[in-house]
Amino acid sequence: MKKTINYILAAFFISSLASQVSSTSQSTGNAISDAWIKVYQSDNSKQCQENSGIPLEVMLKKLNQQGIKVKCSQKNNNGMMHIQMCGGATGIINVFEINREDLKTAQKLGFNSVGTLDSYHDIVCK
Repeated sequence: MKKTINYILAAFFISSLASQVSSTSQSTGNAISDAWIKVYQSDNSKQCQENSGIPLEVMLKKLNQQGIKVKCSQKNNNGMMHIQMCGGATGIINVFEINREDLKTAQKLGFNSVGTLDSYHDIVCK
């Protein structure tokens, strides 16, 4: 019986460790590379208000005007739960992959690294 419990505890420990390693590599490996980093800003869209969010192109222009080259852009969700209510925030964000050296400039424009979002699930930027 004691041997069985030890096997179960060992299996639990190994699976927990593997889960942590997998989670860490997914959250950092996809969102951040050596030269590029993903930044975001809320599109300020509201529930029940179709087309209320700021389009990607508007924010892209803002970045380009400051000399920031954007590798790719996409809409995504910030990963947080939001109350379902007309006029409430949707949690939709505009995500841009930029050169890591431009991060400080982007932050001055109100952008943040997606690494600051605890529940963000990265998708491949096209």
